[in-house]
Amino acid sequence: MQIFHLVCLEQTDLGRAILNLFDWWGENKNSEFEILYKQSNYNLFNMLVSFVDSESGYDFQPNFTIENESDIPIWNAIKETADILQANDIVLNVADARAFISDAIGSVSIRPNKNDDCKVCVLGTIESRMQTADVIILTGLNEGMFPATGYENAWLPRDVAKKIGLPSPNRKVSLMALDFMNLSCGKEVYWLRSKQSGGTLTTESRFLSRVRVAVGDIQTDDEILKTVRARDDVEYEPLDYSPPTPPIDKSDVFVTELELLIHNPYAFYVKHILRLHKKDDYWVLPDARNFGILVHDVIENAKDFNAQKLIDEMDARAKQVLPDNSILFYFWHKRFCEIAPFVENFFKDKSIEYKEVLGSVNIAGRNVRARADIIWDGVVMDIKTGTPPTKKQLMDGTMPQLPLEAYIMQNGGFPLKMRDVSVVPVIQFLQLKNGNPDLIEYTDDVAQSMIENSVQKVRELFGQYSTDKVAEYEYREATGAKYHEFDDLARVND
Repeated sequence: MQIFHLVCLEQTDLGRAILNLFDWWGENKNSEFEILYKQSNYNLFNMLVSFVDSESGYDFQPNFTIENESDIPIWNAIKETADILQANDIVLNVADARAFISDAIGSVSIRPNKNDDCKVCVLGTIESRMQTADVIILTGLNEGMFPATGYENAWLPRDVAKKIGLPSPNRKVSLMALDFMNLSCGKEVYWLRSKQSGGTLTTESRFLSRVRVAVGDIQTDDEILKTVRARDDVEYEPLDYSPPTPPIDKSDVFVTELELLIHNPYAFYVKHILRLHKKDDYWVLPDARNFGILVHDVIENAKDFNAQKLIDEMDARAKQVLPDNSILFYFWHKRFCEIAPFVENFFKDKSIEYKEVLGSVNIAGRNVRARADIIWDGVVMDIKTGTPPTKKQLMDGTMPQLPLEAYIMQNGGFPLKMRDVSVVPVIQFLQLKNGNPDLIEYTDDVAQSMIENSVQKVRELFGQYSTDKVAEYEYREATGAKYHEFDDLARVND
């Protein structure tokens, strides 16, 4: 019987012969090594090659053949080490050179040529692929070894690992399972495990335990056996697609969330009742939402509405948000140059005191809150870098944010110093849409109708969701990305 196994490079004839040469130089304490080393420009590889080729009369023990292909990894390891030492101007004495050579050739293993008469082969799972044998012995079926741990890193979340291209944690387990099943299809197969490893008791693989149960190879009470086998017989439970119906909700609600309740109740349920909020994806580049936040913040915090100062501030903020040398910056800068003169012209004669101010009003026994972009006596304004609501949407009460802010102002819900208060607050949208900055304004009877219709819509909603007859928070198809933020939770594509 011949066992087929790995051999360390320093255990080969060439490896041992080279180390014996360095031992001979060290024991004789002559200067031959230093002379040869210097002549080879302090390159260990060149020195050894020259010494072997020179036929110096040194008797290498054990003998080796230079033409042996299996010795190529030895020469490669020595050359790589020698090149590194020479590149860093490191000159060694004979003892240190021996240590470096030993470390270089001792870290690599080779497999000798397979003997055709070999009766027993010890192979890894990869080497065993496409091989056949009369008897196959699979070893190591201990817990923690089979299955082995996958490509997991405790410091790297799985979703991040996936995005940067690392293999799935299950890939290694899947490959092991494939090799195991292929090998287990042999004519005669033995599954083995060690009861001890490194002096420590081991546990058999869960796979072996389940196999024993499956084949009934246990002597125990029938009820216990049925219970164990039943673990694999899980009753099918269909997914529950019914809309959620939580208890009555009478908590304070923001006007922006009421818009969700109108267009997609399920999104309102997730955000307002479950209080779930999606985190920004680290790998996603800034988009229109980031642009809008930036413009809002600069305008609302401006001390001086000078156009050039606004552009400079927006540019500075954009460089903080966007990656270095991002082409997107030039598109944003073009928008800034378009927005800033319009903003300067609009605000140059106005004294704006209230920005991002909180207010509230009670509707049908429930507090409705708002954070107004900009308000002043008799005017509520919303800054829109995208498309503002249409007049029809405002009249229908389906986009209630600004009309409800006007209603809060009418009822003294903002901490605002009132002077010449108009009976009906003016509703203004500062439209900063690409290529078309404009002011959209609704006054008098039109504004009042928008206010009344929005309040009526809110009363209807509260009648559905804030009384004993609680409506279902159903999922609705609606245009606009903000209404689809929680589609994955609603499982709409399953």
